[in-house]
Amino acid sequence: MQKLLLLMFIFLVCGFSHANNPPVIHSVSANPTTITAGMYVSFDVIASDADKDVLTYEWDFNDGTKSSEKSVKHVFDFNGTKKKTFNVKITVSDGKAEATKEIPIEVEPAFLKLRVISPLHEDTFSKGSNLSVKVAVLDKLLQPVANYKTYYVTATIGEQTFDLEAIGEGVWGAEIKIPYKAQNEEYVILEASAFAEGEPRYTNSAVKILLKPISLRAELRTNPDVLIVGSELNSIILEVTYPDGSKVENAEIDATLAGKKIPFTYRDGRYVASSLGFLVEKEKLLFSADIKDKYGNELKDFRRLIKAKKIALPEEKPEKPVEEKKPEVAKPKEKMEEKLTEELLVFLQQNIIWVGAGIFVVVIIVAIAVFFLRKKKPAKEFKIDEKKLKQRIEAAYTSLSTIIPKNLTAVEKLKRLEEKINRRQMAVSRYGEKLTPQEEKAVEHLVKLLMPHKDKYNRKELEAAVMAEGYSRKIAKIVAKRIYG
Repeated sequence: MQKLLLLMFIFLVCGFSHANNPPVIHSVSANPTTITAGMYVSFDVIASDADKDVLTYEWDFNDGTKSSEKSVKHVFDFNGTKKKTFNVKITVSDGKAEATKEIPIEVEPAFLKLRVISPLHEDTFSKGSNLSVKVAVLDKLLQPVANYKTYYVTATIGEQTFDLEAIGEGVWGAEIKIPYKAQNEEYVILEASAFAEGEPRYTNSAVKILLKPISLRAELRTNPDVLIVGSELNSIILEVTYPDGSKVENAEIDATLAGKKIPFTYRDGRYVASSLGFLVEKEKLLFSADIKDKYGNELKDFRRLIKAKKIALPEEKPEKPVEEKKPEVAKPKEKMEEKLTEELLVFLQQNIIWVGAGIFVVVIIVAIAVFFLRKKKPAKEFKIDEKKLKQRIEAAYTSLSTIIPKNLTAVEKLKRLEEKINRRQMAVSRYGEKLTPQEEKAVEHLVKLLMPHKDKYNRKELEAAVMAEGYSRKIAKIVAKRIYG
């Protein structure tokens, strides 16, 4: 018996612990609550469910119509001559239990009303297309109000308002362009003012239409514009626009670069992913993004291949094997040649002093001639190809940095780079700063040309680039000294 009671107790506890909590309606709003017949009222409800169940909504407007939307606009219309109250009921359900509330709407007989001819309720259109709006302005007897008694008729869709023009007796209309900045479900709000019952009267109405979202457009740029394999990509800039070229503001961008997610911020009409510090390791990087604005327009699966240049290292030519010199086989000399050789040797032995003196005099004369000819020879004019020199500097830096393993830290890469630069085979002898006028001119021009690059390259790289351009070690040393001190 005790076991049976215990089982019943456990069953009751489990049953109560899994009991459903009904939804709770926190507030119901209607704006306005007092209107003239033919006008619309905006309804909204705030509700929650403790069990986190999915909630459904049902509005009963007490005029034979219902709606299942959470927020809705409804037009109240009747042809009576006395004020009428519509008790609007909202029912919120979690599928197991319901909660209800009512809110009264007082509707006065109409002195002026609008009858919407087009568009019809829940018609479908494309954003950016033309919408034909046509309404009739009526008095309380449902007769057309003369055009000269009507002050204005407007139609508002999205964030734009358009003026309608008289196109018939009591009928107003216009062809308006549906803005891109409109929700996928939108209400066309119609407002009018006319002289009725001896004084100005105002009225409005609303009709719901469905809009097809449009595809956004995007353009991509990188900083720097030209990427090199082994360098860094600093930032990506996206310009997102509507089909008419107007800018999309505060869009949501879900983007990846080479599989890595990157964040974008909206700044000065552009979307910027900055301070990336992305190391370019391949010649092609895939950028993909999904872009969506707050109006339901989107650009799905936007893809671009970002290309980078690869600077090829100079190929090392294999050294040719040294051919062994074969000993020359002495050729047999003819008797005449042997006789002449013997006579020459005898002459040299007998006149060795005079022959030596003659050779010495000839050497002195040749040395003096060379000295004076060298003095008169114009100095070599240095020609500077600025574009080629910049390319040499870039290539010298890149060729050294790209052969360093990529798995090293930044500090290790810097040390490895300095070691490779120091191992370059360069002359170690020092040169004085005594320069010819032509050399001084070349040095001054090189200093002026390379000074803006002093923070980008170190002394060793700059000397290597100047020497690679064909200048002497002396010129390279002096240029580096004047730039770096």
